Amino acid sequence: MFSAQDVIAQAPHRNRHRQEDVASHDRSESQRVRLLLMARLREMMESRGLTQVQAASWFHVSQSRISHLVNDKANRFTTDTLINMLAHAGVHIDLGFQRNTRIPS
Repeated sequence: MFSAQDVIAQAPHRNRHRQEDVASHDRSESQRVRLLLMARLREMMESRGLTQVQAASWFHVSQSRISHLVNDKANRFTTDTLINMLAHAGVHIDLGFQRNTRIPS
C-alpha cells in the first residue's frame, strides 16, 4: 500500500509543476474576485461619505473589518463574507463566466 507521499514522489516532475500552476492560478483568480468585491464596497462607502463606523453598521461587520477593507487586505476576507456585506447593503450580485484562452483545456 502506498502513502500519499509515495504517490507524489513517483509522479513525473512536470505533473507536479502543472498541479502547482493550477493551484496558483486558482488562488490568483480567487483573490481577483475578492479584490473586485472589495473595490465595490469601498466605492459604496466613498460615494456616501461614510465613516468606518457607519460603514460597519451598514455592512453588518465590525469597524476593524472595515479597516481591513479600506487598507486592501484581501487575505483577511473570504468571498462569502464580502458577498454577505454587499447583500446587507442591498446589492444583488450577478456572475458571468468567460473561458480563459491562456489555459489549455
